[in-house]
Amino acid sequence: MLFLLPLLVLLHDFHFSRTDLVYSREGTWQVTVRVFTDDFEVELDRERERRGEEEGPIWLGDEREHPSCGRWAEAVAMDGWSLEVNGLEAPCAFLGYEVDYDVTYLYYESVATPVPDVLTVRNELFFGQFDDQVNEVHVEVNGTAKRELLTREMPIWTYKP
Repeated sequence: MLFLLPLLVLLHDFHFSRTDLVYSREGTWQVTVRVFTDDFEVELDRERERRGEEEGPIWLGDEREHPSCGRWAEAVAMDGWSLEVNGLEAPCAFLGYEVDYDVTYLYYESVATPVPDVLTVRNELFFGQFDDQVNEVHVEVNGTAKRELLTREMPIWTYKP
């Protein structure tokens, strides 16, 4: 029976992302979100459909990448999450994305904010696509780190460093 375990692991879908938020010396939040490339491609295709734009393969990360992927990526990335510091929205700019085979990195940076007394993170990326999606959030402020697992049932985390 144990010989079937590797086969079961291969057949199981794993729906996970990881978000790293680091408070910089400049007072901005440096944010990196790691997602599975194939899941992100599905979200980009949904965004393309929502906009009623041209057909064609997405193909992130190679010369066949659709020229509108950057625009779609920004819409998907910005819609899926938000950040508040001390009860006030901390607007973030989407800086872009980088594809490394099966993982895509999404990059954001916030405006300068005060050192947080309370930090609220909303991360709903892929909740519309997968019922079992888990979005892990890591926060680092002044050398102190904390993490939380966000789910469809709990998409918002309030942290007091």
